[in-house]
Parts: sequence; C-alpha cells; structure tokens
Amino acid sequence: MPSKSPSLLVLNRTTYHFRKVVPHRYRWLLGRCEIRTTLQTSYLREAREAANALSSRIGEMFLRIDGGLAMKKLFEQDAKQLANQWLAHESDRTRRERLSRHGHFLLDRLLSGNS
Repeated sequence: MPSKSPSLLVLNRTTYHFRKVVPHRYRWLLGRCEIRTTLQTSYLREAREAANALSSRIGEMFLRIDGGLAMKKLFEQDAKQLANQWLAHESDRTRRERLSRHGHFLLDRLLSGNS
C-alpha cells in the first residue's frame, strides 16, 4: 500500500486550515515545527486551491533559504581561504623580515670583527 503524504488541509469545525510540517533543517531558523493558518473558507475546492498556492510559496521560501545558506557557506569558505592566504603572506613577509634583520645583524658582526 503506497504511503499517503500528510494533508495540507485540516477541517476545524466549518473552516479549513492549512498545515505544513517544517523540515528539520529549517526549524532552528523558523522556530517552529509546522506552519498553520486559516484558509478562511468552508468550501473544499477553494481550500485545496489556497492550500496548494500557499504550499508552493512556502516551498519557494525554503529554496530561497537554501540558496541563502549556500551563499553564506560559500562566503565563509571564501573568507577562510582569503584569511589563510593573507596569513600565509604575512607569515612569509615576517619570516623574510626576520631573516633580513638577522642577515644584517650577522653582516654587521662580521664587518665589525666581533664573532
């Protein structure tokens, strides 16, 4: 027997309500496990149309969230890469400066005759 996905519609007395479970990965962001709202109709056909439209908009919202999170992740990766490049450059520059100072110090000692 095929599994039946949960209905988007809930009949509360005479009015239909929309109900959609929030996927686990968005719950921390939305602060809820489900989205519920009244569809303000007692007619099943109207309720189905409204629920499908609302479900579609919520799906688009989740896609935008995914895109934003992906961009954030890419930004964090780029930022880490840039930071690592900067640190490597600074470290290399510091090492060159240290060697240069040490080289000058050795050269000064050799020229002054103090070994």
